[in-house]
Amino acid sequence: MEHLHYLLINALWGFFILTLLMSLITIFLSRQLSHPFNTIIQSVKLIGEGKINLKELLIRDDEFSILARAMVATDKELYSKNRLIKEKEKRLLEAQKIAHVGHWELDLQHHILDVSSEIYEILEIKQEESLNLAKLLSYLSLHGRQK
Repeated sequence: MEHLHYLLINALWGFFILTLLMSLITIFLSRQLSHPFNTIIQSVKLIGEGKINLKELLIRDDEFSILARAMVATDKELYSKNRLIKEKEKRLLEAQKIAHVGHWELDLQHHILDVSSEIYEILEIKQEESLNLAKLLSYLSLHGRQK
């Protein structure tokens, strides 16, 4: 009986030590894995607050510089895409003016009516006048009858 009691105590100690080791390993790994994310979050915050100069980060060789390079690349790509979108939008407006065609879009979820400048020209109304769907439909109905 005493031998069984001794084995049980050793098993409990073994379980306790194993649990303690697993806990320490888990804490160590979580710190190792979360450190880069915390660094990135801290970097973004400091850059946003203007406390870190983005150009200075580019010459460093750490997590901050990796983040800075990624931000610069993303910024350049976004700028390029935005410029391309603006050019295409300008061409669309020119084509609509030449063809005397416009467009409108109704966002039902937010109750927002987006109307192109050519619609105002076609309906012969001032762009300062705010339009909602009811007004637009009444103008379209009147304009259709007049033609």
